[in-house]
Amino acid sequence: DYLNTVWQAADGAFSLDLSGFDAGGIQQTFATTPGVGYTVLFKIGSDGQGVPAGTIRTMEVSGAGTTAQYTSNTTGHTHANMGWTQQAFTFTATGAQTTLSFRSLNAGVAGPTLDDVRLSIGNVTTNEDTAVSVGGLSVSDIDAGANPVQVTLSAEHGGVALAAAAGVTL
Repeated sequence: DYLNTVWQAADGAFSLDLSGFDAGGIQQTFATTPGVGYTVLFKIGSDGQGVPAGTIRTMEVSGAGTTAQYTSNTTGHTHANMGWTQQAFTFTATGAQTTLSFRSLNAGVAGPTLDDVRLSIGNVTTNEDTAVSVGGLSVSDIDAGANPVQVTLSAEHGGVALAAAAGVTL
């Protein structure tokens, strides 16, 4: 269930129940650089209405051959307080594309809920005086609408070079 009026979202107006009527999931494939580490930050919550207190809701996250499980306990959670907690999933890209998947491990209604998913590139390193390219960088924010999204890129030593592209202000 992709919802915006039933319960409080962790960020913005929408969140996703991974068990609408049965266990489900969502996935996206995006460009990655082999050998580079990535961190996925996201929030997990659970709807305690209609299920016994203490029900554990479990979500599995996977990408590039790495899999981890995350849980949310429904105790005290309501539509007004989903008990959102931030989690982090890390993986190292094995190819030029990676599919990131979130899936519920709970059948029935009121599964684990997902919101505020963000991807960041880990430390990209290279030998001294050797350039490294990170391809496929894309930034979006569904809640931004027509408003601009600001991104800051930095290098501890050296510099960052960007090429002009449609819709990008440098």
